[in-house]
Amino acid sequence: MKSLDEEIRESLSRKLLNILKKEYKELWGEEDEKHIHELVYIHSNLDEDLTGNINRLQEEIGYIKDKRILDFGCGWGNFLLYCIRNGYNTFGVDISRTRCEYFSFACKTINLNKYKSRYVIYDGKTLPFKDETFDIVIANQVLEHVEDLEKTIEEISRVIKKSGILYVRSPDYSRSFFEPHYRTFWIPFFKGKIAEKYLKIIGKTREGLKHINFLSGRKLKSILKENGFKVLKDMEKKIIIEGRKEKMRKKLKILPDFAIETLNRTYEIIRQIRMIGNQENQIDIIFMRE
Repeated sequence: MKSLDEEIRESLSRKLLNILKKEYKELWGEEDEKHIHELVYIHSNLDEDLTGNINRLQEEIGYIKDKRILDFGCGWGNFLLYCIRNGYNTFGVDISRTRCEYFSFACKTINLNKYKSRYVIYDGKTLPFKDETFDIVIANQVLEHVEDLEKTIEEISRVIKKSGILYVRSPDYSRSFFEPHYRTFWIPFFKGKIAEKYLKIIGKTREGLKHINFLSGRKLKSILKENGFKVLKDMEKKIIIEGRKEKMRKKLKILPDFAIETLNRTYEIIRQIRMIGNQENQIDIIFMRE
């Protein structure tokens, strides 16, 4: 895949900058120019898979270019266009007409107009696809925003094939004190009316609370189990906890396993303490529909 030239990247960035400035101020009270520009870079980048989703899936389940993929809650469509440009049979769905219009603009800008129909608008209730349409569904940083989680999971279960894959990445509000959209401490702990009062005190808009359901990993797993899914791989556990343990084993060969385990748990406690106030815990799990 040939990288986009500077002029095209600038055009995509300019278009997105004005939209994001307005949206993030209205929803999250965000006025940090540096942060907005970081978001613009992420959402207008069509040359890289900044999510790492493709590589992670291929490491765990193998070759996926022959699979039919749905990017659920595809947002600005950067991941969707990255996949299309790299030969993945990918479709996207979202409730936002603004984001769909930006995707159409991006397709036109990079001469991929024929793929505009890959981005589908839906009503937030019923996915506009036939039963068992997709081999893989990716829900990246979106399930924390859906209004009816149970109905959403039922629909995902309906359109995914048996033995199909669902990859979910989302904040786990039950294990976090930090809210990543507001970039503010305490909101996941307060929730509801108390969260509204807290935001008012610190001078932040409360509008964004309407778009957060405070998803927990435990609730998500329970609903998915009811809809025929099982955990295939907990990526957070694999990458952070098991990965760190393996590095310790290699560096500290003289220590017995119980010492490595104790040391690893200690490091995890320290990591969690450091995260308080500046980072949220994540749900990062690959599920399989049985």
